[in-house]
Amino acid sequence: MATYTSQYDKKYLNEEDYNLVQQYKQDYANATTPEERQQAHANAEAVRDKYKYSGGGDGSEYIGNSGLNISPDTDQALNKYGTYTPSASVNAAQNYLSQVQSSKPGGYVSKWEGQITDIYNKIVNRDKFSYDLNSDMLYQQYKDQYSALGEMAMLDTMGQAAGLTGGYANTYAQNAGQQAYQNYLRQLNDVVPELYGMARDQYNQETQDLYNQFSMTQTLEDTDYGRYRDTVSDYQWELGFAADQYNAERNYDFGVYESNRNYAMNIANMESEQASENRSYAYDTAMTMLKSGVMPSADMLSQAGISDADAYSIAQAALSKGNGGGGGSEPTGIEADIKDMAQYGLDALSGYVWELYNEGAITATQRRQWYEKYSKDLS
Repeated sequence: MATYTSQYDKKYLNEEDYNLVQQYKQDYANATTPEERQQAHANAEAVRDKYKYSGGGDGSEYIGNSGLNISPDTDQALNKYGTYTPSASVNAAQNYLSQVQSSKPGGYVSKWEGQITDIYNKIVNRDKFSYDLNSDMLYQQYKDQYSALGEMAMLDTMGQAAGLTGGYANTYAQNAGQQAYQNYLRQLNDVVPELYGMARDQYNQETQDLYNQFSMTQTLEDTDYGRYRDTVSDYQWELGFAADQYNAERNYDFGVYESNRNYAMNIANMESEQASENRSYAYDTAMTMLKSGVMPSADMLSQAGISDADAYSIAQAALSKGNGGGGGSEPTGIEADIKDMAQYGLDALSGYVWELYNEGAITATQRRQWYEKYSKDLS
């Protein structure tokens, strides 16, 4: 492997890999042992393998890994579109989608639930209204006040009554004092309905206060939950937007990839079919020449897929068969065409054999022999 410049390496490798292959070729040139040369060649081939082709024995060829009989450009196109690789725009859209997905709000957590439950329990478990005079501090104040006033009135009335009787206590004085005392107790009893109403109003107000607290706290809860739902709605909208954007980018990108892949496959199929037809034509032409005892050119044999040894054997067999006959057999193949062309004169014969020679269909010796053979009768 000499230090040449491969048209395929220069065309298909990126700058870094191309320079790397050039270094390996220099290593090959500087190698002093077969093992060193083999290693340098293997290193260069490893770089080319990334691009799905081999440089052959000396690195100057293009042998595609696909195994198809197609041009290097088409083989590279097939490699490029063999597997879908998302574009930068698709990757950016996917990253954005992943970012949105990672920002999904967690479940709603209420900071008011405990207070709402506590107030609710106070409301539903609240004792029914009841009124106990003895436990009413205001009633006790009234009771003490009216009792004191009653006692004072009783003593005062009894004193006045005793004065009327010369200062001696009597039944009339006692009854009058007791009546004065009872008058104050009746006044105390008259206050009870008012105290009951006040206690009832207080109970109702406390109950209403609980309902107000419950309503206010529930409003705060609804506000917080509404904000949470807004956050979820915003997330869902952005998630849908990101998903739509990603799908649109990927569908477009994959569509372009499919179009390019299908185009490359169509070109590869056409080239492969054309190569097959060329091979069949080359084979048929070469076999016609060989059966006429004519050795085709090396390029034609290579294209026909016929080895030099097989071609030589077929040609020799044809020549032996022709020479071993009765001498009067008619020529076949190219020689028959030359004989037919001779009937149009020397110029036509000369031009035809030269054309065959230039195309590699006959050798110089055959050109000379057959011209001399079929021009004798025309001179």
